[in-house]
Amino acid sequence: MDMVLPPHRVLLSALVHGSYDDEARERIRRLFHSPLGVYVSHASRDHAELRVEFDVASEDLAFTIRTLRQVLPEAAVEEIRPLITTISA
Repeated sequence: MDMVLPPHRVLLSALVHGSYDDEARERIRRLFHSPLGVYVSHASRDHAELRVEFDVASEDLAFTIRTLRQVLPEAAVEEIRPLITTISA
């Protein structure tokens, strides 16, 4: 029997639009050197878009969003979804 545990972690996806230049590289550097850097589970770049996914504890969600607004104010939160864990009993 599989048992689904309540979500203790969430995935937060954010998108940053910008130009592909020194300023964009500086934004990425700021992100990875900020307290949020340890939460980044995936980052990808497509031309002028930077897509970042954060894996955070649900109790750290407010801190993550607040810090994201400080580090990358131009970032738009796209989605927040629970990270569901299933275990077999």
